[in-house]
Parts: sequence; structure tokens; C-alpha cells
Amino acid sequence: MSSDAVTVTLPEAQTALCGFRHCRHPLPPPGPRGGRPYEFCPDRVWPGGKSCKQLAAAEQALRDALGETDPPTALRDATDTFADAARQVREPLQALSGVLETVSARMEDELTAAAARADQADRAASDAAQAQHDAEERAQEAERERDAAVAEAQQARTEAADATATAERAVAEADAAGLARARAEATAEAAIDRARRAEDENKVVRAHADELVQRLDELRAQLAERTGERDTAHAALEQHRERSRDLERSLTERLDTTGSHLEQARADLASAAERERELRGRLDDQAEEHRVTERALADAQADVAAHRAEAERLRDRIGTAERERDTVDRVLHRINDAVLAADSDATREDPGALRELVLRELLTRTNPPDDADPGRP
Repeated sequence: MSSDAVTVTLPEAQTALCGFRHCRHPLPPPGPRGGRPYEFCPDRVWPGGKSCKQLAAAEQALRDALGETDPPTALRDATDTFADAARQVREPLQALSGVLETVSARMEDELTAAAARADQADRAASDAAQAQHDAEERAQEAERERDAAVAEAQQARTEAADATATAERAVAEADAAGLARARAEATAEAAIDRARRAEDENKVVRAHADELVQRLDELRAQLAERTGERDTAHAALEQHRERSRDLERSLTERLDTTGSHLEQARADLASAAERERELRGRLDDQAEEHRVTERALADAQADVAAHRAEAERLRDRIGTAERERDTVDRVLHRINDAVLAADSDATREDPGALRELVLRELLTRTNPPDDADPGRP
């Protein structure tokens, strides 16, 4: 039977906990001789030199004096106030967080879209500037071609005029040579007649006639040469005239082409100017959208500031609740110290005396004692 009793008692000793509700440490088993199990920690000492048993007795006496078995009403009210304030703060903070996330996402999307539109506008402006530059280059090239064509036409006209003057001089020289030949022929014939009549009379005249014949042959040769030169000059003149006509036709065609190029360049310039006006309008629209976005951001920031102010007010309320809770804790500590400092066990066991002691402590002491232990439970 003794063995059975030991077997039953040991599990209870091993599973027993300290009776002080703020301790609840496992209790050691009874000694080897057995005996009554421990109800409180036999060796643990709290700040102030109080044991678990003493603190449990003081707590029970306080409960009996206050007539409550639950936590004090002030502490419970402070706890409820703190919980309500925490709930009130949590909802605005959650709303504020949602607003901030929405505003951030919206601003990020709008900034991304604005950056994309700005990049597109820059590319379009660059394309328009490049098109305008190309059109100006084509216009300058057309101007240079027109100037070159005009210069070539002027040179061709000058060459044609020179060729015409040369041909006219050749014709004049040929006419003069023909006149001289006619005169020479007439003179030769007269000389021959005179030579025939005076052949017997004057050998000198015959010799002179021979010379005149030789001179006539030379003049005929010169006439033939001048005639060939005249024909060559006429042929060259015709060639120059043909070349002038071809050159005029070519210049006319080139002038027409240059005119069409100029018209195309003017059209390109007009198109580039129109695109530039469109881009400026789009940039103005984008600037207006940016201003609208900035106003929306300012409104959102104002909402955020209002939510932050509300959060600050709620934090103040929480701080007030915490201060009230601290005040209640200090009052409880003072009452606990007063109960522990009672002179006799009779006073501790008398609820009326304890109540009077607590009330006197509350009425006469407004601040906790300097030697109060803040770590006391």
C-alpha cells in the first residue's frame, strides 16, 4: 500500500504549479519523507523580498477589499478605450495606405505615359526637323542646278553669237574675195586684149600679163580656199545653231525639272511646317495634361495630409489612454505596497480594515513612493 501511495502522489507533485497567478512555475516534489505538497514556490523571492505566498495573500486581500474578482473597472475601461482607439487608428491607416498605393500607382502610370508621349513627340519633332532639313537641301540643290543651267545657256548663247560673228566675217571675206576675183578677171581679160594687140609691140606688157595670169591663179586658189572656209563656217554655224537648239531644249527640260523640284521642296516645307504646328499643339495638350496631373497630385497630397492629421489625433488619444492605464497601474502598485506594508496579519485578514487602509492610501498619497519597485508585478 505504501508503494501504491507513493505512485499516486508523485505525478501530482510533478505536475503541480505555483498558486501565485503571476508565477505558475512547476513546484518541486515533497522531500523523501513525504509530507504536504507545496502550494507556492518555496525558494523564489520577488523584488522587495516578497515570496510567492506573500504576494498571493496580498493579491487575495486586495480582491477581498475591493469586492471584485475581475480586474479593476478603471483598468478594464482603460483597456477598452485603448482597444477602441487602436481600432479607430487601424481603419484610417488602412484607408490611408490604400489611398497612397492608389495615388502612387496612378502617378507612376501617368508619369510613364507622359514620358512615352514626350519621347514620341521628340521623335516626331526630330523627324520633322530632318524632313525640313532634307527639303531645304533639295531646294538649295535645285537652285544650284538652275543657276548652272542658266550659266550654261548664257555660255551657249555667247558661243552661238561668236560663231555667228565668225561666219559673218567669213562670208564678208568670201564676198570680198569674189569681188577681187571679178576685178582680177576683168583686169586679166583687158590685159590679154591689150597684150594681144600689143604682143608684138611690148614684151614687157606680155611679161606683165603672165604675172597677172599667175596672180589670177593665185587669186582663184585663194577664192577656192575662201569658199571652202565659207562652207566650213556655214557648216560650223549650222552645228552651233543645232547645238544651241539642243542646249536650249535641254536647259528648258532641266528648268522644268528644277521647277518641279522647287515645287516639291516647297510642298515638303509646308508639310513640315504643318507637322511642326501639330506637334506644338500636341505638346501644349500634354503640358495641360501634366498640369491636371499635378493638380490631382496636390489634391491627393492634401487628402494624405488630412489622414495624417487624423492619425496624429488618434495617436494622441492612444497616448492619453496609455497614460490613464499607467495611472491605474501606479494606483494598483501603491495599494499593493500598502497592503504588503500592513502591520499585522489581523489587519490583512480583516476586509474592513483592508478597505479602510486602501481608501486612506488613495486619499492621502497622490504619487507612488520613491522606493517603489517598478519591476514589481
